[in-house]
Amino acid sequence: MAEEVRVIRAKSSPMPLIVAVILFVVSFFACVYTVTLLSGKDGQIKKAEDSLVKAKKAREEALVEQQQWAEMVTGSIDTSLEAVVQKIELLRGSIRKDFSEILPSEPPSDLNSLDAVTDAQTRLIHALKEVNDRATAEISRLETDNAGFEGQIDEIRAQFDEEVEEARAAAEAAERRSDRARKTYDEQIASLTAQFDEGRERTEKQIRQLANERDKYREELAMLKEEADKARTVQVVESSTEDTYDGKLLVVDDQNGFVVINRGRKEHILRDLVFSVRSPDGVEKGKIEVRKIHEEVSFCAIVGETPLPMTRGDLIYSAAYAPDKELVFVLLPPFSSRHASTGSLAAELERYGNKVVDTVTLSTSFLVVGGGVTQTQLEAEENVARAKQFGVPLLREELLTDYVGLE
Repeated sequence: MAEEVRVIRAKSSPMPLIVAVILFVVSFFACVYTVTLLSGKDGQIKKAEDSLVKAKKAREEALVEQQQWAEMVTGSIDTSLEAVVQKIELLRGSIRKDFSEILPSEPPSDLNSLDAVTDAQTRLIHALKEVNDRATAEISRLETDNAGFEGQIDEIRAQFDEEVEEARAAAEAAERRSDRARKTYDEQIASLTAQFDEGRERTEKQIRQLANERDKYREELAMLKEEADKARTVQVVESSTEDTYDGKLLVVDDQNGFVVINRGRKEHILRDLVFSVRSPDGVEKGKIEVRKIHEEVSFCAIVGETPLPMTRGDLIYSAAYAPDKELVFVLLPPFSSRHASTGSLAAELERYGNKVVDTVTLSTSFLVVGGGVTQTQLEAEENVARAKQFGVPLLREELLTDYVGLE
């Protein structure tokens, strides 16, 4: 019954729950990493969109500056034309003034006089010639100025057209770059969206798997707790029964600190097994530890303090010992003892009523590790990992060879 308690405790290993928690934590950090990666991509997209907005703004500012330049040139041309018109009006006024100075304000009184008419005619001819010369000179100067203005206007118009063409080409190039950038950003956004959807789907699938495993482990944990509660109940019942002892003391040597018990290989005694010693009426006397095993008896050392002296006939108890329980062993070679091999050890174990199997399960009692097994082999061995998962204890080779009587 005590062996059943030990096996049930082995079943209640917390490893499944720990594995589930580890898987959940790994999945959580995977989700965080995926979200962080997508957040970084969103930042790149935002930066690209800001650059596109800046390019559009620069293009609009360039168009505004070109419009202002065109208005300024147009205003300059209008000002020059107004100046030419003003000069022509001044010339007209000057001609009128000259005529008014040359011609008398009143007709001469002696119009019948030939000399007076001739003199007036001569002065008029001279005045007309002078006015004509001045008008010709002014017109020539105005034509020269007009030609200069037209050259300036043509030059300004050509420069303006060139700048407008450059601005148009720059705007078109900026528009093409903007279109390419927008296309690239759209492709990146589509790719990131697809990656995000794929990652989200994969994460949701992992979360569902973890949730299923969590539920399964919770059910197993509830079952293990229920079995543990039953085991504790059984243990209490056994401890309260006076005749449920595991053996007796046959010989007591207080001086040398050892005792002999009536349990040996036939009763599945293992070295280093510790028993509590009590008197037949239940008084605690101390503890003993198995050191040497024979067929029907074993030699034990008295360990720790002894409140009362041990005497022949005292009873021994151990929750880890079940003399009538079949022990299940898994052997992990190579073995270092010259008499020990997988075959010989298995034969000796079966001779004493034990069972040898190849794979560690929940019903396994011990995993025997050979002395020739290296640390690397121990870490890579699947049965060692299963023993840790199921709570199966590891047994050294020398303990097993002592148990079966091989040196």
